[in-house]
Amino acid sequence: MVFPREANYSVSLLNNNNGKLTVTHAAAGADKWRYTLNWGTSYSDWMEYKGGTDTLGPRVWNGTKAQEWEGDHVIVQYWSKISGSSDHVQHSDARWANKPPRRFPHLFVVGPWNQHGFDAGLKNEMKLNQKSDRWNFNYMTEWPAQTSLSVWGINPDGQPDQTEIFGDIDGDNILDRLPLKTLLGNYINITNPPESPHLAYLISLNDATLRYELLPVGNRWAQLALWILLALIPILTATAAVWAYLKSFYAVKFNQIGVSNKANIIPLRVRRQFRRIQETVSRDHPPVPKKLDGLGLRNVSYNNSMLDVGAVAGRRTQGNILDADAGAPDRRTVLIATMEYDIEDWEIKIKIGGLGVMAQLHDSSFLPLR
Repeated sequence: MVFPREANYSVSLLNNNNGKLTVTHAAAGADKWRYTLNWGTSYSDWMEYKGGTDTLGPRVWNGTKAQEWEGDHVIVQYWSKISGSSDHVQHSDARWANKPPRRFPHLFVVGPWNQHGFDAGLKNEMKLNQKSDRWNFNYMTEWPAQTSLSVWGINPDGQPDQTEIFGDIDGDNILDRLPLKTLLGNYINITNPPESPHLAYLISLNDATLRYELLPVGNRWAQLALWILLALIPILTATAAVWAYLKSFYAVKFNQIGVSNKANIIPLRVRRQFRRIQETVSRDHPPVPKKLDGLGLRNVSYNNSMLDVGAVAGRRTQGNILDADAGAPDRRTVLIATMEYDIEDWEIKIKIGGLGVMAQLHDSSFLPLR
């Protein structure tokens, strides 16, 4: 297939007010011409060339959504009796303003790396760069590798298209298109990996000459840094979340010494020695309250401890108000218990305890006691 830009032929495709496409062409020496509006999928009949402006028929095409293209495109082919050739081909676009000329609707990179297009999870469509007028695709896989360029990708029947597959069988960096019945694999062979520190190849194609280039791109050190971050960030964020939860909501603390752990200038070991001496003196000379009520009983608060003064006055062997302090051998203790009732007939569960009261009702109805 030849796309001569230097030929003395010219084609202009327009979309008139009636919604029909018209082509204005000048092809000196041409005897017949035909056209296609679906990128060569089907052609019109050969018509006698008269020059000037001709109205084109409607476009006939069906395919998948991925195979659709933007705008209108016409391919006009001319035949000359004198030269005996029909290699003169011209392209033109409509509804394609301020965009580079194109000779393919789209190009898909297929090969063993994506199961020849069956793996839809891997993006494989080449992009037409508006500045360089070239089709580009970043290609990274295991090296060495083989790949091809397909115009239509996957057909509506779910099978890879075989009509327009381009490869490079002779290794001259120019795409080749083989007949459908050939048994020769049409691939672009990439034997050497990209040079360090590059990671992949940029497949860049000039569709006017079908010449492609393999340009090393990417940085493997940046890829390695990204891989390390993706491995460490989940662990670090999970650790930070647990730490924030413990600091914000987890309020259970274990008191090892029995008193509130407040900051003090005097070391704890020294304060314990003074406390033991004070406890010994207090046991030998317990304090007696000055006043009692009429019954001789009165609850006195001393050092945040409740004491029955009358009982202490009557029986000094039970200890004194300092016995409640931490470290005393006969200090007071508190037992926190929880009682649980389960009434199966009423489907009621009740828990009563010093740490809270909970009740669970399985049935909204309530049975009165008898």
